[in-house]
Amino acid sequence: MPRLARAAQANQSVQFLGVNTKDDPELAAAFLAEAGVTFPQLVDIEGSLLDSTRIRGLPVTLAIDVDGRIVDRSIGEVSDAELATLIATLGNTS
Repeated sequence: MPRLARAAQANQSVQFLGVNTKDDPELAAAFLAEAGVTFPQLVDIEGSLLDSTRIRGLPVTLAIDVDGRIVDRSIGEVSDAELATLIATLGNTS
């Protein structure tokens, strides 16, 4: 999560949105504050969004274009290289 927070700060042309899936909202908020995350967060206690993507397991990082299409994804903890690729993918979909 700190990696995502840094990337969000460094890439102002890309919007970041977190989804807290099946987490206690208060515990998630405390963790995000500690990790320095300032981008918007949604709460999905039931895991409905994760179910709709047909992706099993967390964490998952999705690159979603302006039309709402998933154009790339990284399953598991995202590395700096994978995150750079996801961000670059978004720059190539406009």
